Amino acid sequence: MRKTFVLLCLCALGCAGDMREKEILSKEDEWAGMTRSKIVSVVEDSYLGAKPVRLPEDTVFSTGVFARKITLNTKGALPDICASISAMTGLVISVQPDSSPAAAAPQDGLDAKLLSALKQGAGQLIRVNYTGSLHGLLTYLSGKTGMAWEYDEGSVSFVSTKVKTFTIWSAPGKVAFSNTITNQSKETATLGGTSVQVQDTSMATAQTNSTALSFDVWEDVANEVKSLLTQTGSVTMNQAAGTITVRDTPYVLQQVGRYVDDLNARLSRQIAMSVKVWSLEIDDSAEAALNLDIFFENPSVLVSSGATSAIKTLNLGGELSAAIVDGKLKDSTALLKGLRRLGKATQVTSGGGVVMSNQPVPIQAIRRDAYLASSSKSQNEYGDTTTLTPGEVTTGFAMTVIPHILERRRVVLQYTINLSSLDAMEEFTSNSSTIQLPKVSNRSFSQRMSLKMGQTLVLAGFEQENAGRSTQAGLVAFGHAREYAKSVIIITISTESGEI
Repeated sequence: MRKTFVLLCLCALGCAGDMREKEILSKEDEWAGMTRSKIVSVVEDSYLGAKPVRLPEDTVFSTGVFARKITLNTKGALPDICASISAMTGLVISVQPDSSPAAAAPQDGLDAKLLSALKQGAGQLIRVNYTGSLHGLLTYLSGKTGMAWEYDEGSVSFVSTKVKTFTIWSAPGKVAFSNTITNQSKETATLGGTSVQVQDTSMATAQTNSTALSFDVWEDVANEVKSLLTQTGSVTMNQAAGTITVRDTPYVLQQVGRYVDDLNARLSRQIAMSVKVWSLEIDDSAEAALNLDIFFENPSVLVSSGATSAIKTLNLGGELSAAIVDGKLKDSTALLKGLRRLGKATQVTSGGGVVMSNQPVPIQAIRRDAYLASSSKSQNEYGDTTTLTPGEVTTGFAMTVIPHILERRRVVLQYTINLSSLDAMEEFTSNSSTIQLPKVSNRSFSQRMSLKMGQTLVLAGFEQENAGRSTQAGLVAFGHAREYAKSVIIITISTESGEI
């Protein structure tokens, strides 16, 4: 009995071990299946590359009941003909009543004929003598009556008007940008309770250059879609959802669909843009020229315009120099080492990213200084009261770049540059009251230029001569203790396609 008991225990232990091993193997297979990457995905549409592609209508309706050969020789209204086809094929075919909203009588003669045909399409007598596929017969009837047919959930319907929603690839809201470059000045200050106005000092040399950009994609889309509609058509915008809903004839919906597809292709264009700004301080006596090889990795820099390919240099004098270069920029560390061969170089700021067409990209490196703008005194029964009003002056570097992306990897860059520096803060005293008057120098530049994707625009100039000894780091004065020095701003704008 004892031996039998031991044998039974061993058998039980063996069976339990086998079951445990099978359970572990089963869990292992389950875990491997969960962690294994899915190679095949099932989608309703045809799968090509990374996105589903809807098959053409002829391919979808080339099999099944729509490919059945039918011979029909009859005359009657569209509902009667549809009933005959249903009896032959077993497919439910109906004629939907006109569901378009009531509208005023059309003024355009072509629209009047079209609408009249659509309203009478379901009731007019049609002569049909046809042999071919069911799909071809339905298309033939659509052309005869001016009504469209659609297949949904096992039935076919003839409709005179349809409703379709389109997606617009644009963010809601408006885009606005404005910039004005002028040499006119007009300031007002208050000193001792008296308002002092400085009149226009530009005289006959006054110049003003204004740049403005303002557009509303949704308003423009609504106006263009309305121009495609018939007199009874309508369009509704939903900026929050990013859609437009159009109700009109099937033919008009096809036109709107083609317009929206083309519009989305343009709105979805993107550009990867990198903007970097350096400040270079050189001796006043130096007549330096900037070799473009400093900026780029490739040993042979190809200059497209602005500087000859043989010289490949930009003048660091008082004039603004520009060049369009093919090549990839070096990293900031290597670039600064190259610039420091000419003088003391500092990277002022950088910016950019992937942006869509016509979207402003602002880049700033500014400094705000407070000063005493006005001072006034008043008397009351409690004594004298002095009121001080502070002001704020903003100086530094400000730049806005607006890319307009074209076909064939081309882009038009519109850029505006404003550079200002606080030269002095003078004091003015009158009747025991003192105010401060900031002395600011401004340099501005605005231009448009066409580039290819992959090119870099190099701008050098915006020179300012600094007098006196300075140890302040910044845009126009830093580092070296020199009596006179030139501070030159160098800007690079790199472009590359940002398409997904």
